Amino acid sequence: MSQSTLLFVHGTGVRSESFSESLEQIRSKVAEFQLPCKVEACLWGDVLGIDFDGLSLPEEPVRSDAEEALALRWEYLKIDPVFDLRLWCTPSTEPVQVRLGEVNSAVSTWEDTISRYVRPEVEKVELSTLLQRNRIERFFLPAWEKVVGSDLPETAFAGAGEDGPAVSRVFAEAVAAQMMHDAAAADPPFSLPPLIAGKIVTVMLFDWQQARLGLKDLLHQIFGAATKTIVRPLRARASKAIAPAIGDILNYVAVGQDIRTLIRKKIELLSGDVFLMAHSLGGIACFELMVEARTCEKPELANVRGLITVGSQAPLLYEFGALKTLPKGTELPAAFPAWLNIYDENDLLSYRADRLFPAASADKQVDSMLPPFEAHSGYWMLDDTWQAIKALMNKAHG
Repeated sequence: MSQSTLLFVHGTGVRSESFSESLEQIRSKVAEFQLPCKVEACLWGDVLGIDFDGLSLPEEPVRSDAEEALALRWEYLKIDPVFDLRLWCTPSTEPVQVRLGEVNSAVSTWEDTISRYVRPEVEKVELSTLLQRNRIERFFLPAWEKVVGSDLPETAFAGAGEDGPAVSRVFAEAVAAQMMHDAAAADPPFSLPPLIAGKIVTVMLFDWQQARLGLKDLLHQIFGAATKTIVRPLRARASKAIAPAIGDILNYVAVGQDIRTLIRKKIELLSGDVFLMAHSLGGIACFELMVEARTCEKPELANVRGLITVGSQAPLLYEFGALKTLPKGTELPAAFPAWLNIYDENDLLSYRADRLFPAASADKQVDSMLPPFEAHSGYWMLDDTWQAIKALMNKAHG
């Protein structure tokens, strides 16, 4: 197999310093997987990307550690409402001791009060008013039934002993968090903020006479520490990185043709077969460039043997009808090159193409196991990425 060129086109918000790091990773993996190609790059960000000093970015929210910890707690509970209840179901090293004739106070609270709370004869004036005022009453009973139906509350209260108030709070938070989760998944979505969820918890605890905090409620301390060491630095870094990326995407509407022309000129300088590998917005530009080049009567850039889009939004923009060169409903040109589209479900900026272009694209799903912000730039160190690229090159060369 003769040596080809892998031309890398970067994505949104990337400039020369971070681009060099990605390029080094790519060259290292090309060598590791013994791909028969040299690596070239097209740096469009410093040439045609936006200039951004960050003067319009707001300051970080001024919150106390307790407020930040509480906000973080609701974030994870919205994703997994019964997370804390599962922790309370973990067997303790010291099982609850109940003497003959005594009643486990936590079990009594559950059986005599909390489990009966949704019965029609139970007065819930304050809660009903709160739910109706915020137009969220439709989410309450389904959320309650989901949490109770998990069988976790009964187990948690059985092992709580004298810590019934703490488990009561965890149960109430699970119901409120399930409401938040269901509201966000509704059609259309409904936003239930943590402030309202907190009021729901407060009213339920008051009705159950379980307002005392409890002995095991250490989560505020835990999440307070996490806020200082993890959350705030991540948010600060994300704000600085996301703003230029958004700017580049908006700027593409104005200078998209200039970016495509720059990439075209780079390709025309290369001899032999070229495999065009593009990340994020770079994938949109390269996808549209290949549509332009291969729609002509005499297809252009014939030396491009394959297009590799990684973490790209090209399929989404096509479905939106937002692409300049390929209106929605229009098929890809017959001469469109072999197309590999790599996406990661953890990456919220990546999209699949095979259901829109079943005959023209080959999707490859990878799993970086990284959070969304990191997953968008985590493709280059994954073996699955390079195995798919190598397979495309081998197929193109027969």
